[in-house]
Amino acid sequence: MGKAIRIPLGEVSYNLTYIEIVMPFLFLYLLIKHRKIYLTYYDKLIMFLFSIIIVVNVVQPFFYGDFSMLMGFIIYSYGLLAYLIMVLLRTHITEKDIIISVRLFSLSIFFQLIVVYLKNSTLIFNSFSYYQIKDSIELSFGKSNYIAIFAAFILLLELWLKKEKWQIFSFLGGISLLLTLSKGAILTCISVILLASVFQIIRQRSSMKKILKLILILGLILLIFRQTYLGAIFFDVLKSGYLAGREEIFSENISVIKNNLVFGTGFSNDNNPHNYIIKALRDYGVFFGTLNICLLLFPLSRIKIVMNNESSEMQNAVFFSMFYLLIHTLMEIFFSTPESLIFFSMFLFILNNFTKDLELKNECFDCAKL
Repeated sequence: MGKAIRIPLGEVSYNLTYIEIVMPFLFLYLLIKHRKIYLTYYDKLIMFLFSIIIVVNVVQPFFYGDFSMLMGFIIYSYGLLAYLIMVLLRTHITEKDIIISVRLFSLSIFFQLIVVYLKNSTLIFNSFSYYQIKDSIELSFGKSNYIAIFAAFILLLELWLKKEKWQIFSFLGGISLLLTLSKGAILTCISVILLASVFQIIRQRSSMKKILKLILILGLILLIFRQTYLGAIFFDVLKSGYLAGREEIFSENISVIKNNLVFGTGFSNDNNPHNYIIKALRDYGVFFGTLNICLLLFPLSRIKIVMNNESSEMQNAVFFSMFYLLIHTLMEIFFSTPESLIFFSMFLFILNNFTKDLELKNECFDCAKL
């Protein structure tokens, strides 16, 4: 994604990426071109929640006198902007566009990981330290645990949709996930695959053989990975537990919440609790923190249409991928960068709008009246 400009924010600075520079201009271009924005009920609700959190992130820096808190304003503004761009592109986005975009991103992750492993081959294959190897894995947009969240999300999409050449991209996605050595991502992804498989068996008994075949393939991949150099190190560390000291971080942040129940402490990535629920309550207080949590948990509100078989295959795929995301990030940092909110917003729009018939009950807002 590339860093373009460094912006000072109080005592810290923010690295603006090229995509973050392009997005506002893209939004203005689309707004002028289309002139009208079509909004569903869910679109308006999501935009309202985003707007509330953005306003809070504007007020808190002045209230506390710490302008580094404006980082929260930047992050959630890009989340809202991404959603608005998707709204303006509503009639132009197809399932094929989504799949192509996802696969290009997946290939980017895969090849960047290969380059990193080749570049650090001496360290990686001569070190018996899991964390030393893991610390060396860093791509253009983040480190191993962060990258793994995207890799697992995309892998789940591929496994569910099963579009043309899905086997190839699922294999590459699975390799990418394993190469991140992220315990949380791998374990959570496997758990969601099993859960989604049970859902498929219940909903469509005729697909049981395909599901069992998928589980068998998954088991074989893990068995083969276990026999490799990296796999041996990974499974040895896995025996030591998953929380890796997070209990202490949770405890510290919960104490902070108790002392800042009303207004919170303001947005900060310092001493990040690795849990978006605890972080929201810590940063924004009980009331606005709860609104932030409602925004991030919004995908789960679509469970009714999924369980009642009223959703499209694209909605089902995104729902289970989002479910993975929301479970894994209870133990990992994610919603703390513009890229993460952009990614979340784009798929939240897809989850809400790619219905079976694609016939939406829209309310039109005429921009020409502005």
